[in-house]
Parts: sequence; C-alpha cells; structure tokens
Amino acid sequence: MFINDCFFAGRTHTDRYRLFSLEQFASPTLRLMVEQGDSSALTGEGQGNDLILDQFSASPLQQGYGQTSGQFFADSTHSWVS
Repeated sequence: MFINDCFFAGRTHTDRYRLFSLEQFASPTLRLMVEQGDSSALTGEGQGNDLILDQFSASPLQQGYGQTSGQFFADSTHSWVS
C-alpha cells in the first residue's frame, strides 16, 4: 500500500536497520517524504526487506494541532521503531 501526503510514518525493524544516521545525508526517499510529504518511495523501499517487519502511517492533521494515531506490529526480532 502506498500512502501519499503522509507526515506520520514509521517502521518496526531489527537493530541492524537504520532509517537515518546522525551526521549523514538522508536518503533521497527519506528527503522526499520530509520535504514534500510523499512517502510512497520510502514505503516501496521497505517492501521485501528482511530487516523490516511492518510499516505504518497515520493521516496528517488538516490544520493547527490535534491528534492522530496508527497501529503497527513488532516481535522479539523486530522490536525497534523508527
């Protein structure tokens, strides 16, 4: 599933996966999500990756402030969340 215009997205993964690292450039797919709100490339990048168990997202807020939520799966091997 590809989700566009999503500003809340994440993954459950193993301790070997890195969404980003400090003092390193962000990947082009992560930059696209952050700068333009398009998470479709980032979602596609995670499919079929054994280090990632689940990808999750929630709808963005329409304006101002508020709450949003999402659900995700984790297990003893994929216990990290980014």
